[in-house]
Amino acid sequence: MTETLEPKQKATYGAPLIRYMAMHKSIAVQEVLLSNPRTLKELALVKKLCGFKAHPALSYFSQSDDTTSKSYEQMNRVCVEILSIFKDVDENSNWENLAYLFNCFDETRAYNALKALTVEQLDDIQNLFTALEFGSSHLDMLDTSENSFFNKVAMDLKVDMRDFWTPDEGFLKRRNKAQLQTVINESGNIKHFHNIDKFKKGEIVKSLANVFAKAENLEAPDADELKTTFWLPEAMSFPAIDPDKAPTESLEENIRDDESEPEKMVA
Repeated sequence: MTETLEPKQKATYGAPLIRYMAMHKSIAVQEVLLSNPRTLKELALVKKLCGFKAHPALSYFSQSDDTTSKSYEQMNRVCVEILSIFKDVDENSNWENLAYLFNCFDETRAYNALKALTVEQLDDIQNLFTALEFGSSHLDMLDTSENSFFNKVAMDLKVDMRDFWTPDEGFLKRRNKAQLQTVINESGNIKHFHNIDKFKKGEIVKSLANVFAKAENLEAPDADELKTTFWLPEAMSFPAIDPDKAPTESLEENIRDDESEPEKMVA
């Protein structure tokens, strides 16, 4: 006995027509979006949150056991404030909890979560996540170019690392004894180390780190203590200065950077 095959029912909408309708619907929603800045703000933030990748500096400081940063602590505080909008927080909450929250969201869940917020809250979240993603892309080499994106932003903001960083054990222990002697000389601390050869490197590192830390809180520093307070290695400037390169080398690099940028159109 042979079975009669039912003819396959043709789909009501074929692929070309589905594509046609999707295009019309998309362009219509785009036009309406232009008149709805609140929804546009939500969409922009959904994209950022669901594709968020924190700059490696955040993980570096969360995992480091030989250096700390007041800036990292401040960024953590702001992250916890934003996290508290969405869930209860405790003393162990930090930026990782906030990043993890949105890594678990798809675009629809993130959109639903944002719809209940005020415009000010949306702006705060947008600003925070933009900042958390930004940082130097030169993590294993000195960024000596005035034309790098990172340095341009830092220079526009007039960032001075003396306001944010104090030489600590994490920095000093990565210097050899001769380099530590240079730091001592330049920072006005010769009086603390009359004969550096008598000290072990570890002793110099700990002692010098303490000197730098104490100099931050002096009410009436003398001339040498002022040198300690304002000392900064050349590589901590924007752009970084590489002492191993002659000035002409850095100049040639900057010229090459300028030449590599596209020419501006003249009206």
